[in-house]
Amino acid sequence: MIKRTLYSLLCIMVLFGVVSNFAYAEEVTQTINLNFPQKNEITQSQTIHVPNLLEVTNIDVDNGNVNYEINGDNVIVTATNGTPVQVQTGGEYIPAETKYVEGQTNQIIIKTVMLELLKNTYTQEVTHPPIPNM
Repeated sequence: MIKRTLYSLLCIMVLFGVVSNFAYAEEVTQTINLNFPQKNEITQSQTIHVPNLLEVTNIDVDNGNVNYEINGDNVIVTATNGTPVQVQTGGEYIPAETKYVEGQTNQIIIKTVMLELLKNTYTQEVTHPPIPNM
């Protein structure tokens, strides 16, 4: 009877020792800005690698539509239906001057896609107290 009680107590101590040695780091929110180039493509995609990715908590775009797909630690961001691009329509080029071409909807200019990502890192330390001979 005493052996069984000691053995049960030992098992509880071992279990408590293993469980109490898990050390989790804080979850980290990271913001990533993606810039898509000005192209004549309706749909553009970029893949980013985020180690220890838990989830995408928010995604936003300055114009057009944006979707994402998570594949392991990779996030595939797809931007569609942006507004017409900025182009020089005539005269000499002056960098501070901006002109727009109206009526063109086949070009996409998604300047910035902002992703908020939730990451988690953890370490696990497992220690076992010595088991006494019975």
